[in-house]
Amino acid sequence: MLACALLGACASAEQAGSNGAADAGPTTNGDGAPATPDAPQDPRRGWIDLGDPPGAAAGDAQAPRLAMWNGAPVVAYSADQHVRVYAYANDSAWTAVGDPLRHSSAANVVTYDPTPVAGADVLSVVWPEWSGGAMTSAVRRLANGAWVAPPGAASVGAPNAYSFVPHSTAAVDRADGSMWLAYSETLDINAPMRISVVSILGSTVALRGSSISATGTNSGALAPELAIGGGAQFMTWTENGVRLAKRNPATGAWEAYGQSPLALPGRDVSSHANPHLAVDDTGRPIVAFTSYDGAESSIYVARWEGTAWSYWAQALQATPGPVGNMTSHTYLYDIVAAGPDVAYVAWSELDASMKDGIYVYRCTPAGCVKVGRGRLTPGYGPRLAVDGAGRVLVAWVEAGRPHVWRYHGDPDAP
Repeated sequence: MLACALLGACASAEQAGSNGAADAGPTTNGDGAPATPDAPQDPRRGWIDLGDPPGAAAGDAQAPRLAMWNGAPVVAYSADQHVRVYAYANDSAWTAVGDPLRHSSAANVVTYDPTPVAGADVLSVVWPEWSGGAMTSAVRRLANGAWVAPPGAASVGAPNAYSFVPHSTAAVDRADGSMWLAYSETLDINAPMRISVVSILGSTVALRGSSISATGTNSGALAPELAIGGGAQFMTWTENGVRLAKRNPATGAWEAYGQSPLALPGRDVSSHANPHLAVDDTGRPIVAFTSYDGAESSIYVARWEGTAWSYWAQALQATPGPVGNMTSHTYLYDIVAAGPDVAYVAWSELDASMKDGIYVYRCTPAGCVKVGRGRLTPGYGPRLAVDGAGRVLVAWVEAGRPHVWRYHGDPDAP
């Protein structure tokens, strides 16, 4: 199997250890909790630095994103006009996956926000690329150690359109292995954006929705994000508030879902934006978004329970409230489901001291709590993945260098 050869092994993922005795060392979470009886022991504790993926010597890396592929973390990021993909082989070192990527051979190319998308034994990567005055949404698939364009889907979007994938949003439908891709697009840069969705399975490329808009106005449908799980397909985006739609398998239509747009008491729906989406194993969508109250932005996390939203977090900030007449500002980047009642969220926050930082919180119906020590480091663009042992990973950029950390905390605690 190619994946096994590339990653060195396809053994089951290493189990997360229990806390053992009191924590010690600079990379531990410092909770000092007792050992879980008879649990496998992992000497590494707290947040563990997996090392910086190579390939960004110029210090211009942008927006690393994560996936789990055959038990190994995979990171993709843009640097030096190319997309670079690395796998954490043998749980010990970053190994290049194929050659650096770009869709166009033009001299002036900019690649953005690549997303690795992992199927059962297929690894793909999608990214928006600017070249020749237009934006292309490029797609590549790993085959025999090399990146190849799926037949008929080297790029998606209407010819000469300003097609974007603001979050490089893609998801795999594990029922049939198809990859779904959503992007915003307009034929006129002065016209409002609309959303299109395509699916790719083998050599079959199918349009799964076009000109999607909740209002049909000039506000534009922006930053779509897909999530598939529990036999259901969902999409969220910003359009005069946070919108949520579910695909009707009988008609193929994307229908408003969960009392869309999301509303909060005392706030105009247009104050909500930047949604991110996960779906649990039972097919319930979990949405995280930011809301601005006129003074500061904060994060909300909610799951649709069938008739109403249950909020796991409201007005979430790492440093809430004003300090020294300054307020904290959060920028949400990701959410990932990690079990029936567990999700992780990641954001960067500029606090009142004008220091930014990366934060990862674990959310359940009881609320959200920080993972490990809280503020990890300065940086931006944190993205998440969860491995087979239930450990959360976060990737981000600091000073043009990508970083990936993994949390080795107690399996029964944040």
